[in-house]
Amino acid sequence: MPDTIYYVYIMSNATGSVFYIGVTEDLTKRVHEHKLLQISGISAKYRIDRLLHFETYSSADEAKQREQHMQTWRRSRKISFIEQNNPHWQELHL
Repeated sequence: MPDTIYYVYIMSNATGSVFYIGVTEDLTKRVHEHKLLQISGISAKYRIDRLLHFETYSSADEAKQREQHMQTWRRSRKISFIEQNNPHWQELHL
């Protein structure tokens, strides 16, 4: 059986006013769910549908720790991080 890859990802809405940080084993499926507004709560409410950043991990625990750490960041830190890695805020396509 192949090793599982875990993804930590950052998504936003069209205006970049709200961020969603999550973890998943199937990034393509999860992004699709966001785009169809199938992720309830803040994601659907603010139409979080643009993938701006993702990272891969081989351990679920490591991915969850990274997600939790990123969720503690202030808004300004999230913006700086995105701009370092995706300076034009282009939606990433898988």
